[in-house]
Amino acid sequence: MANQNQSRRPGDLNPAFNGGKVTLDHTGNTAFVLRLEQTTDANLLVLSRSIDARGYFLSQFTPQGERDPSFADGAGFVHVVDPISQDRDRLHVLKNGSFLVTGGSDSELLSASRFHADGRLDSSYGEDGHAVVRVSELIFDGRSGARIHTPEHKSAQDKGLPPKTGNLISIADGDSLYLVFTVGWGAYDELLAVVVRLDNQGKLDRAFNGSGYVAVTLAGTLIPFNYAVEAALQTEGAGSSKLVILVKESLPFATPYEGQQFLLRYDAKGKQDPFFGGNGNDQGFVRIDKDDFYVVNALWVDENGALKVLGASVKDGIGLKGAIRGYTAEGQVDTSFNRGELLLKEIVPGYGNWHGGAFYGQGKEARMVLATSVPTDVARIAVVRLVDDGNFDETFGEQGIAAFDAEDSGVLVLAQLQL
Repeated sequence: MANQNQSRRPGDLNPAFNGGKVTLDHTGNTAFVLRLEQTTDANLLVLSRSIDARGYFLSQFTPQGERDPSFADGAGFVHVVDPISQDRDRLHVLKNGSFLVTGGSDSELLSASRFHADGRLDSSYGEDGHAVVRVSELIFDGRSGARIHTPEHKSAQDKGLPPKTGNLISIADGDSLYLVFTVGWGAYDELLAVVVRLDNQGKLDRAFNGSGYVAVTLAGTLIPFNYAVEAALQTEGAGSSKLVILVKESLPFATPYEGQQFLLRYDAKGKQDPFFGGNGNDQGFVRIDKDDFYVVNALWVDENGALKVLGASVKDGIGLKGAIRGYTAEGQVDTSFNRGELLLKEIVPGYGNWHGGAFYGQGKEARMVLATSVPTDVARIAVVRLVDDGNFDETFGEQGIAAFDAEDSGVLVLAQLQL
């Protein structure tokens, strides 16, 4: 593909942003980007981690690609050695300019830290700036919460949840923080998704399901176990947000990709919506065709509440391709998006897996940018732009694709957009 900088088409690197890119050399270590978000004053906040140093880095850049002198006492970045978790991997900018850093692989602890907009730790949040929830202290109630259907787990009733397994998904909404994760009883197929909500003080929000958390079950589907894949919020104003979760049936290790996938929705009080996806006959579950996605990488909600599931598919029998399925705000297949069909696009022959993206714009002008990392002989980052009816914008990049060499990035490149 030709050098994008020569054509100056939409999708080119923007020279006004430090020539089109910035590096993290200022951290003094070999750092890699985990998350980035645009701040309330149009700066760019970056969460990164180093293979050489403990903790993580927070860097802020101006719209011109320079380190922001108002951040971290003029340094533009701060090195955080977190006493709770060294491997944070999620970042959320709040409406007042402050931000949350969440994540961590600890199987027992859920944790989040809140910072002021200028990079100072907010000591009023949780305890000394850190909110912590112990998974084992979340009581497993078989009568009103999750139910385990196999005899060997009957003794688990009315006891704390088992350890967390896999990644932690976090979503911030105003003053609240949702933590979506999976717990496991030891076997690969004995997993259960759980949602925790924290209030603006970093405490369990008891207004959510009366306890601050809920175990996600698929009652009525004859599926006893599931695990969390992705989650997103449909926002309708203060106190009325709805959490949409994508879960997958938990199966033995030999057949993990054969499981069914479902979308389900919870209201602000932590109650599942029985009408999501239809008229209530399916208990509020939207069943996703298991042949649509080999893997799901993202779940998005646009400003109107419409949903997009994005991942990779082998449905056409040719190879792995990027795939998107559109749903309305109420969970029906969106016939206005690619005529209601699964949208497939191959970015590079043999590897079309899209890893991240974002909606931007408003109403009919809404656009979606999809990013991918492409491991070939030369690692590349490719971006495509999708208009709201499911067509690709051919004026973007070259034939609808903007691709850039990822110098010194290694074989795999993290490509993540939040606009």
